[in-house]
Amino acid sequence: MRPFALILVGFLLAAPVRAATLEELILAHGFAPDAVGIVVEEAGTGRRLVAHRADRPGPAASTLKLVTAIGVLDALGPEHRFATRLLVTGEVDAAGRLAGDVVLEGGGDPLLDVDGLMALAWELRRAGIETVDGRFILDDESLPRLPVVNPEQPVEAGYNAGIGALSLAFNRVRRAAGGGYTVPILRERGPAWGRLPMGQTASVPVQDAGLHAALVFRDLARSLGIVLPEPVRAAAPAGAALVAAVESRTLRDIVQAMLLYSNNQIAEILGLGATGAKTLAGSAGMLAAHVQGALPAVDWQGFVLTNHSGLDPAARASPDQLLAILALAGERHDIISLLPAAAWSGSLERRFDAPATALRVWAKTGSLDFASALLGYVLPDAGGPRRIAILIVDEAGRRARDAVEAPPPAMRRAIDDFTLRARDLRDALAVWALELPG
Repeated sequence: MRPFALILVGFLLAAPVRAATLEELILAHGFAPDAVGIVVEEAGTGRRLVAHRADRPGPAASTLKLVTAIGVLDALGPEHRFATRLLVTGEVDAAGRLAGDVVLEGGGDPLLDVDGLMALAWELRRAGIETVDGRFILDDESLPRLPVVNPEQPVEAGYNAGIGALSLAFNRVRRAAGGGYTVPILRERGPAWGRLPMGQTASVPVQDAGLHAALVFRDLARSLGIVLPEPVRAAAPAGAALVAAVESRTLRDIVQAMLLYSNNQIAEILGLGATGAKTLAGSAGMLAAHVQGALPAVDWQGFVLTNHSGLDPAARASPDQLLAILALAGERHDIISLLPAAAWSGSLERRFDAPATALRVWAKTGSLDFASALLGYVLPDAGGPRRIAILIVDEAGRRARDAVEAPPPAMRRAIDDFTLRARDLRDALAVWALELPG
């Protein structure tokens, strides 16, 4: 950092944040003013308090999950629930033998966990079934199956696991230190396996989500004395009888989980389920068109949505566009209560942890290599809530990152440095916006 910037940092640390100008705050964190876009406006009136490079699109990362939130809540309704179903064909004899098939049918529940599978396995036991003459059918045909969210992202990253109509525990397993076993057991050995550290615990992303869930169900059934054959993919036979179903939480609760923890698997599964499209790009395009149609006065030049999670540097939005999306989400779905709260929940649980700021910032954050964003509300002492959108981008760094498959050590250090400084600048700008005079 240049000596001038170091002196300025010392000045800002010694003086109240409210005394700094926007440019001083940006410079103090080692950024040029043209690397930052910010808009602050009164939520009640829409009156602009700050607008700096507000019309320049950049990689908005996970803040674009708000487009998904609007689209799925509009399409399905906040009380919608997804069902994972267990069906059978044929009859059960006195010895517990089923003369037919067992079907595990995924319904697009992105929060299904092992407890839900155990509940279904227990109902199979309650039905008196111990062995199966027919097939164990995995029906996950209601949604497209994808091995990763974005093939351009690291295959070993837990946030880049596969998706499908039958998912389990965000399609990740915990591998024990030493790599001898995982919980739950994962039989696939995809490309992520060899890239994760062997000497410590690791979260391993699952690529074939549906097959993994079916195999875990089979293991749970075996633990209850039920022998199932190897799963085969097929549509549920016509006339199959329902044994049991596990319903998801309400869609509004699921959207909140998506926003609190910025979960990409939730976002992609919800988006595909809401649109019925066969590809992520096609589905994202439908949701983008839906939101753009609801906001015809907004200038959408440069806006790009490639998936439902924002996990793509090619997905872009400007601070102006993000603020319009936030306003629509607030108008239609009271989005503020679904966002992480400062010093309390989700990605902000350990941020803004001071009496003057705790519970005063409710916002979605987003990060990619050389890009960082924040979108949400700040709540000053008087004057009512304010909407805020922040976008910080190192364009040269992003271009260099796009040119390589994996960042070399020097670039990795530059990315880590950017990420820390950008996060701190985001926080400082949110506090600055909170304390701005009305």
